[in-house]
Amino acid sequence: MGLVPMVPGYLEALEQIVIERGWSNARIGVEKDYLSVRDHNRIKEMVPGVNWVDSSPLFEKVRLIKDDQEIDCLRIAATLADRGMKAALEMIREGVTEQEITFRAQQTMNEMWLKQFPHIELSGFATQEGSVKNDLSAYCLSGPRWNMACDSPTNRKIGSGELVFIYTSGVCNGYHAENERTVAMGKLNDEQKKVYDTILEARELAQKKLRPGVPCSEVYHTAIEVLKKNGYGNALPGRIGHGMGLGEHEEPSLGPNIMSPLQPGMVVTFEPSMKIGPLGGAQHSDTVLITSEGFEFLTKTERGFLKV
Repeated sequence: MGLVPMVPGYLEALEQIVIERGWSNARIGVEKDYLSVRDHNRIKEMVPGVNWVDSSPLFEKVRLIKDDQEIDCLRIAATLADRGMKAALEMIREGVTEQEITFRAQQTMNEMWLKQFPHIELSGFATQEGSVKNDLSAYCLSGPRWNMACDSPTNRKIGSGELVFIYTSGVCNGYHAENERTVAMGKLNDEQKKVYDTILEARELAQKKLRPGVPCSEVYHTAIEVLKKNGYGNALPGRIGHGMGLGEHEEPSLGPNIMSPLQPGMVVTFEPSMKIGPLGGAQHSDTVLITSEGFEFLTKTERGFLKV
């Protein structure tokens, strides 16, 4: 039995398949959203007769609506994210570090996977955001670091009078769910409390728009009007949610100019937020399923004013 020759890489393998199948003058779709410039140029050069067409919009459209099997995976992912958040909230107290909270959340999600969901895979599929063997993740940012987005947690100790941000992300067979919460550590000052209360008010009103047929922009502007009314017109978020699925940031975007309507089967995050410099900010994020009658929270963590 002869040895099977090694293929140097996926581009070479693609070139070989195209030639063997007689597709040298074919029209072939590729997802350019996930190709580097170098790979894109190499694909165009390797079989000059092929008409390489960007199929990204087609795949994006297909991924907008989740089927029952995908939703089942997203429910499990949300359950894992909830468990990580529960562990983080139980641990948070003055003097605990961002790293310790992050570690506890990740550890707890992995334990839940081992004991309750050993049949699922935790890997994420390769996208522009990368692919890992275990995509259960978490991070914690506190005080003046609250609005540093996805910065790595540090050994900074959480202090009294601070706002603390916690993020957990569950995954099941490649499908992701997100959970984010803001926690008040001790007594907040008046401005911090006003920011937190404003976001809770914006959520309460905007979630009434989470139903089929409502344009994404209408959800956004409903939340934004609350921020403006409370004097935060200079601190508006670019969007208040995004699609979830094989990627952690998919379409649709709940942004100001997105006129496409919500549809049953869409899974999005719902995350009105504000970031106010060293003051910190406020944001809860839930993973939400749009249903035929409205919406369903896939993440179940308490959504009110969280205080330790």
